[in-house]
Amino acid sequence: MSGDKKITPPPVLWAQRKSHLYVTFCLEDCKDPTINIEAEKIYFKGVGGTEHKEHEVIINLYGEVDPEITIKNAKGRLFEVILYKKKEGPFWPRLTKENNKFHWLKMDFN
Repeated sequence: MSGDKKITPPPVLWAQRKSHLYVTFCLEDCKDPTINIEAEKIYFKGVGGTEHKEHEVIINLYGEVDPEITIKNAKGRLFEVILYKKKEGPFWPRLTKENNKFHWLKMDFN
C-alpha cells in the first residue's frame, strides 16, 4: 500500500481568438501560485479551494505560444493567463495536444 497522495488539477477554463488564448485557473484562496509558460506547455501549481489542497497540472498545448508576451492576472478566485499564439491563424480545435476529454478542462463561453 502506498502513501502517495494524488494531486488533482484545478478547474481550467479556456477561450481563444485568432491571435491569442485565455486560460483561467479557478482556485479560490490560492496565494502565489506557480505558473510557468513554455512554447508548448503551461504548468500551474497552487494550494487552495475549499479544502486548501494542493492542485497541479501540466497542459501540453495544441500549438505553440510565445512565452515572452504572456499576461498573467490574479482576479480573486481565479488566475487568468493570456497567451499569444506563435502564428495567428485558424482556431485550434482544442487546447491540448492530446485528443482526450479532461474532466477539469472546459471551454469558457463567457
